[in-house]
Amino acid sequence: CPDVRREAYRAEVLDQQMADQMRAMLANPKKGLALDRKSHVLTLSPIFQWYQDDFEQTAESVLDFILPYLPSDSDRRWLTRHRDDIDYHFFQYNWNLIGAAPCNRRPADES
Repeated sequence: CPDVRREAYRAEVLDQQMADQMRAMLANPKKGLALDRKSHVLTLSPIFQWYQDDFEQTAESVLDFILPYLPSDSDRRWLTRHRDDIDYHFFQYNWNLIGAAPCNRRPADES
């Protein structure tokens, strides 16, 4: 997931704030985007796998959705040129980052 923003989202600049968050996430090679040109592997946040249909409603593909937000023009050109030869992988999501449950309750079916 994108990092938590250090300021509140504001209606008058919301589109810019969301674009900034997307650029920052994709600039992070440990959880946003990692490109291995030699092996043609593009590794993305699992958000793009889980919500692929939503991204494809906005753009023709996940790749088309992320291209405008890539921090590197070189990566953008390379991905555009090799789009048909890319092997997509997704980072493992670390559910432990969410933290412990706020109480000791267990679901009713575990009692």
